[in-house]
Amino acid sequence: MSFRNISLVNIGEMDNKCTFCGAMRFKRERPGICCANGKVKLEPFRNPPNYLKNLLDGNHAFSKHFLSNIRTYNNAFSFTSFGTSVKRPTVSGFQPVFKIQGKVYHLIGSLLPPETADQAKFAQIYFIGSNEDKLQLRMSFDDTLKSEIITELEKIMQKYNSYAKSLKYAMKKLNSDSMKEFQITYYT
Repeated sequence: MSFRNISLVNIGEMDNKCTFCGAMRFKRERPGICCANGKVKLEPFRNPPNYLKNLLDGNHAFSKHFLSNIRTYNNAFSFTSFGTSVKRPTVSGFQPVFKIQGKVYHLIGSLLPPETADQAKFAQIYFIGSNEDKLQLRMSFDDTLKSEIITELEKIMQKYNSYAKSLKYAMKKLNSDSMKEFQITYYT
């Protein structure tokens, strides 16, 4: 079914260009909403590292797999977990995309992983020493993930992601005595 022919749903094409920043917008969008009439200036996007660019552009043998599972790969590298104070509603016949009432928060756990590396989650995975352990933890997230992609994305995260680099640096700066205060019981 095409929604383009239904006037209540079709909001048109993004074919109006902002005169200040060049952003594309819909016909009825207020001019300057993108950049506050030129007051906000963003740096242009940098090209992603070659491996990631090839995956995204379809120029890699695993591109189709990666693009079909991109959200799963993103989740495997997440620093936090999304949480809410209200349980997800159950509705018969369909599952709502999202319905939240109450607080929204991100769960990060402790800076250091529990005693055994196989229990590390989220940002903790970035701090376990063995690349093989990191790979296994990320691969256990979902059985559709490919180890070659995980390995290369891990390298990219360590080299380019400012959060991964900052947390790794903080970890190196702390001595073994002061690190004990950062290790707390991980929540479930």
